[in-house]
Amino acid sequence: MIKIGDQVVTSRSRYGTVISFNNDEVLPQALVRIGTKNHWINIDQLTLASHTIKLKTTYTFDYCGRNITDSMEVVLQKDDILFNDGNHYLKNICANRIEQQLNMKVEILKIQIS
Repeated sequence: MIKIGDQVVTSRSRYGTVISFNNDEVLPQALVRIGTKNHWINIDQLTLASHTIKLKTTYTFDYCGRNITDSMEVVLQKDDILFNDGNHYLKNICANRIEQQLNMKVEILKIQIS
């Protein structure tokens, strides 16, 4: 349960602090301070920072015929499934989270715990 003053991570891997809540039963939201700005974010898009693990993920993508290599910090929730019945999901989870932010296809090169 998220409370006022808790450090949270958004679904876009941004860190912030909860300032207040609205009392809407249909769409509950929290006012989160990210940097110097405040944002209303749906409660289901927030995770407590203490319930996450950060991974430094190095990836490459094709940009105008050239391969560009970069890295990004990916935040995993502690209940994410990484391995099940011989299937390794970690690479797919990291790729999906980066592709969601960049809106382009990437290839994962390296994953490190940060």
